[in-house]
Amino acid sequence: MSEIQTNTPEDNKFLKRAAATVAGLGLVGTGAWAVGSNIQNEHSHEIAQEVADERQSKLESYDFSVESAINTAYDTSRVIGEINVTEGSNLIDPALSIVESKLGSDVYNDVKARIYSPLLDSAKAHNPQPGESYSVVSVDINPAQADGDEFIVVENISSNEPQS
Repeated sequence: MSEIQTNTPEDNKFLKRAAATVAGLGLVGTGAWAVGSNIQNEHSHEIAQEVADERQSKLESYDFSVESAINTAYDTSRVIGEINVTEGSNLIDPALSIVESKLGSDVYNDVKARIYSPLLDSAKAHNPQPGESYSVVSVDINPAQADGDEFIVVENISSNEPQS
């Protein structure tokens, strides 16, 4: 003999309440997850903003250091080479060649990653015209890091006295 299960009105009420409870718990759980996720996203955003602010501060400090170094007067003892500007030439290529010949290829390749940016930034700070002359000088832009000298391009230095 087979039994056929029939739902009574009480069974239907029970099933509806159970389904509503499960759905309610799901909504509460989803809401809790969303709130927690939102808090975590806000915290992640705050951390990312702090990191970005710190990087920007370091970049501004670096830019100021390079700009200050470019505008500082140097005597000829700091000069490692001179660049005579010709038609169609730039400052960075001859400056790199001067630094490489001064340091030697092995040392130059070891420090290139550290010295390239200040050299490039200082070269880009000028608008060289044919007939002008620039100097490549050795200077410690960031002495607090104790990472050695960097090299920058400055307007030509023609005497032992600091330029003003």
